[in-house]
Amino acid sequence: QAQNMLASPLDLQLPSVDTFGTTTAGAMDWTHPSAPAVAAVGRLAVSASLQQAVGADRAHALQCLVGQVEERLTPPEPGPAAWQQDRQCLDALYGLARECLALAFAVDRDFEDGSAPSLQGGPDEGLLGQGSEDCGWDFGVAVAEAAANGLAAFASALPVAGCEEYLERLALDLDYFAAHLFGGLGRLSSNDQHLRSGQARLLQALQGICTWALAAVGRTLGYGSLSALVLWEWACRDPLWASVLAKGVLSHPGADARHWALTPVPDDLDALQHAILFAVLGLASTDVQFATTSAAGEDVGIAERNVDRCDHRSEMAAAVASCHLAPVLAGAAARVGPTAAPYLAAFLVALLQPEFSGVEWEATSAAALEAHAEVLLGVGSPAAIRTLAEARRAASVLAAHASRSSGVLWGFFTEATRQAAAEQGAGLPARWLQDCAALAYFVPPPTPCLQAMFSNALGPGCSAATDPVALVGLIFLAVNCGITPGDGGALVTTLLQLSDDTKRAVAAKWGGWTGPARLEGLAQWGMLIEVPEASAPPPMASQPAPLLAAAPAAPVALVAAPSRGRGTVLQELVEQAPIEFRCSFDGQLMMDPVRTPLGHIFERVGLAHALEVMGGFCPVTGSPLSLEECERQPELRKRIAQWVRGQMVDQQHRARPGLRPGN
Repeated sequence: QAQNMLASPLDLQLPSVDTFGTTTAGAMDWTHPSAPAVAAVGRLAVSASLQQAVGADRAHALQCLVGQVEERLTPPEPGPAAWQQDRQCLDALYGLARECLALAFAVDRDFEDGSAPSLQGGPDEGLLGQGSEDCGWDFGVAVAEAAANGLAAFASALPVAGCEEYLERLALDLDYFAAHLFGGLGRLSSNDQHLRSGQARLLQALQGICTWALAAVGRTLGYGSLSALVLWEWACRDPLWASVLAKGVLSHPGADARHWALTPVPDDLDALQHAILFAVLGLASTDVQFATTSAAGEDVGIAERNVDRCDHRSEMAAAVASCHLAPVLAGAAARVGPTAAPYLAAFLVALLQPEFSGVEWEATSAAALEAHAEVLLGVGSPAAIRTLAEARRAASVLAAHASRSSGVLWGFFTEATRQAAAEQGAGLPARWLQDCAALAYFVPPPTPCLQAMFSNALGPGCSAATDPVALVGLIFLAVNCGITPGDGGALVTTLLQLSDDTKRAVAAKWGGWTGPARLEGLAQWGMLIEVPEASAPPPMASQPAPLLAAAPAAPVALVAAPSRGRGTVLQELVEQAPIEFRCSFDGQLMMDPVRTPLGHIFERVGLAHALEVMGGFCPVTGSPLSLEECERQPELRKRIAQWVRGQMVDQQHRARPGLRPGN
């Protein structure tokens, strides 16, 4: 019965999504922009699916609240000016959004509506179909759609003078969904090309929650002010939570989904996605990483700042990998165009922290590691060594994640090179080519992309063909891809045609290279430009470290994240989780646990990635292993889901007692 109720959206049919956030001519001239979303909540309130999830009494209470809000949307003197001055109307809309978010508290912990089918599969797969058992969203589709529409109703009324006070309240109310959005978005969006109708409904509802929440921020502050620092603060300085929210916004399909959407799409989605993309790409900046100490007025030394920077970027790298955010960022950047390419490359390189890649960790003594830490961070303490170890580990995880979508990533960079060369004529920023070279050290591009980048960057009229800095960047791009001059294509042709003066300038820049480099092939490229001094490796050139060792030693303890703001929503949850709820490989909270034949417990998606990188060997024992040998653990997953819900309820009750139902 639950499956039938959810599979048919007839009882939830909404007006044309084109009306959301807009007004039309004639009789609808003065329709409040929030009215369609409010009406959608009303239809959900009387639907069998929502009543099954939260109970008839709670659904009836929501229906009554919708009626009260609709009365507020019809002022005595209709018109936009009247609504903008009506704070009581905005209070009513926010109250509705808050009630829709609080519906999750009313869902029984053992509730199933067909959106979380049995892990054993079978003919009755439920609304979401086979493979949705690892969804991570435990409240049902109707609750997700109600939350998205409630947020849409509130955000559609913005901006209103003096509405900034609502943003912090909204952030607190939304925190409860952090872990569930992380699980739902991570699992569903990883397979969004093969979703059934019910899965697609749930995915867009989860995307809608993130999108309308951040639309409220953008419309209140102005999208030009929705900076990296604003996103960081609003996500309570939690890299993982910021990444989850950003993924929900940037992966939203917009107009492409309107033919089946049961949640509204903001009419300014393009502006929101543009702002969020550049906000995310700025999260590795010093403005963000030192926000806490600057606000507190603390006098922080250089060494401590170096450690803070390293920790911050390691946390961001782990968050981007955990959220599978790299391909989403590449897709969003492609929609913006070539201007986004340098920012994306710089962001990924900053998170990979190539300056630490030259340390031969496994073969280095403790004294040597202290010396490395002293040079790299300015302090040789055990804590600094752990910071470097975590930076290496986070870079390995991010590199493995990004390598899975290297075609998407480098395809965008290749196209950006072509467009920029065609539009500017003068070529591309040399800094970007250097970042591409550093990125290729960790995530090599497919050979066709590399050759196309050479041809595009060195085409007729492009300054890179005679710019020593750009040429050195292209040479090290080839070196880090393992390309020898014999396969250098357009780059080799260009180098052979250089004047002696330009070759000497290239040699001088070569000696100043500070990025990572693979030593194999350097001498051949140096000989190609016919300058003897260029054949020696530059000072910072280093051998690549393996992404993942076949049989790693005991993991280095993670450096504890500092206490931030109102609490790092997802990071604190992971740190508080019992050890049996955390993945044996990366320590992350599991949403879909599996057990290996030897008894180790892993997050299924993380294990799949590790097995692909390591060629079918267990990341803990080093023994041969396949994903098919690992059994899913439905009882453990249920215990984890119940623990997460209990933790988030308690956290919300401490922060906002009124959000708990019945108070």
